[in-house]
Amino acid sequence: MQLEGQVIDIIYKNDINSYTVATFETSEQEETTIVGYLPFVNEGDNLKITGDIVKHPDYGEQFKIATFEKTMPTTPEAIHYLMKNGVFYAPGKASNAGGVACSGLEMSQNAQHLSWTAEEVDQKIENIMVNIFETCRDTAKEYGHEKEYVVGANIAGFLKVAKAMKAQGTV
Repeated sequence: MQLEGQVIDIIYKNDINSYTVATFETSEQEETTIVGYLPFVNEGDNLKITGDIVKHPDYGEQFKIATFEKTMPTTPEAIHYLMKNGVFYAPGKASNAGGVACSGLEMSQNAQHLSWTAEEVDQKIENIMVNIFETCRDTAKEYGHEKEYVVGANIAGFLKVAKAMKAQGTV
């Protein structure tokens, strides 16, 4: 059996093995209790889950998860829910920049016939990621959307492209 929906409330989560009991709202707006091993799953996450309905002697009917997959991107409602509850929500384009930056640094090393230590690469990536975070944060605040890092990333990206287009004389 397969369900799709959103984790509404985490009732219990084992910090060691990630065994989780949660309230899950299906795409048909039905709530059910789900149980299983769900590492890196948080309230507000959208999931596609497979498993079976089982009857627990004390807690009744539950959906026992065999497999799960996070379905991305997070919906605007889920983002609002996370932010309302004090969870930092980073834009995907900024979160994924670490991997892209690492690839860029590797190409740079190869092109220049350089060899950096792991510590040097880590420091360069950290500097890049800190700069991205500060740009998202500062731009969001400047445009009246403090702590809305997705808005900050979108505005900063637009401004960077607009500046490049002006410099190239295309606008």
